[in-house]
Amino acid sequence: MNKHLLEVVIPTYGRPHSARRAIESCLAIEAEDLIVSCNSNGPDPFLESLSKEVGCSRLRYSSFEKNLGPHANFSYLIKNARAKYLMILSDEDYLDPGCAQGYLSFLRSLHDKVAVISSAIYDSISHNYYFRPHFLHGKTLGINQYLCCSEPIPSYVSGLVFRTDRLPAQLVDQCMATVSPANSYAQLDLVLGILDRGSMATFCSYKFVVKGNEARIGGDSHSHKTSSSNNYVVETRTVSESRLGENLDLNPSVYGPEARTQQFVYRATRMTKLRRISRVVRNIGLANLLVVFSEAVLYSPRAVRLPENFKLSDSVSHSIQNLPLCSDCPSAWIHFFDAIILYNRPFGRVALKNLRLVLLLLRRATLAFS
Repeated sequence: MNKHLLEVVIPTYGRPHSARRAIESCLAIEAEDLIVSCNSNGPDPFLESLSKEVGCSRLRYSSFEKNLGPHANFSYLIKNARAKYLMILSDEDYLDPGCAQGYLSFLRSLHDKVAVISSAIYDSISHNYYFRPHFLHGKTLGINQYLCCSEPIPSYVSGLVFRTDRLPAQLVDQCMATVSPANSYAQLDLVLGILDRGSMATFCSYKFVVKGNEARIGGDSHSHKTSSSNNYVVETRTVSESRLGENLDLNPSVYGPEARTQQFVYRATRMTKLRRISRVVRNIGLANLLVVFSEAVLYSPRAVRLPENFKLSDSVSHSIQNLPLCSDCPSAWIHFFDAIILYNRPFGRVALKNLRLVLLLLRRATLAFS
């Protein structure tokens, strides 16, 4: 039996000041059954000295001898978790101690079958919710309902909670082993892998997890760079008013149209391999993915416009040609995705709007019968 209820794991690299804020926000919570683990992807004297300075048994700090990449960091922390539940917290974000007791009580109330919890994310810059599943709060969902009701699976890693005894090392290795533009969100594979084994998921809408940076800037130093520069944004403690005017473009290798198209096809193909979902749910899930990734492409500052004579664009064709598409991969959805990119045409706008409405009705209907 686990001695602790919740372990907050903080993978970090090159952002010691924001990591310190994340650590201190956790330790400010007066709860002995909440512990913190932070691993740095390479030696960090600042965090090492902080660990000694704090001298708290609830904090465990470690580091790799060299940078092994973000997936290795995530994998290490997940495999070495010691509490009943673990929460992943990006080193750019932090927790709100004032909401801790309500959140911990929520965890204590969960059914034993619940193994995945998606938490609300509050944006400290916009003072609004980045993600808030208010109408899903406390709903216990199997994989079919989850794929219908989530909007779709939240891709933001902070606030994602797993039950540690439902995380076999083989599944963690399988999900974290491959790093590519197509599989930029390995935690989504981890969620689907757990639910496909029969566990349940739920959502928590409490304002416990706080996003520390403005949404366009994000945090992963491998994923963002300053405009017209090859230098990645490594240290992003907070975004001051003077920096809000800067044009910080998202890295196209992760957030560009070609990368988003690769991610859509990867996720669509991954969905066809799930054992416990019906054909109807698979198509609903694909439509959810389509809405999310098409919006990302439309709002990308590097979005491409296709030729006037519509066909599968060269950029999309190039991005999917080397992906392992299985026989069930719905090529019609890929063509539809390509058409949506043509946001200057009425078809793209109307199709996306109607698709969103249909998905909203399906989600409401699913909840009504859950």
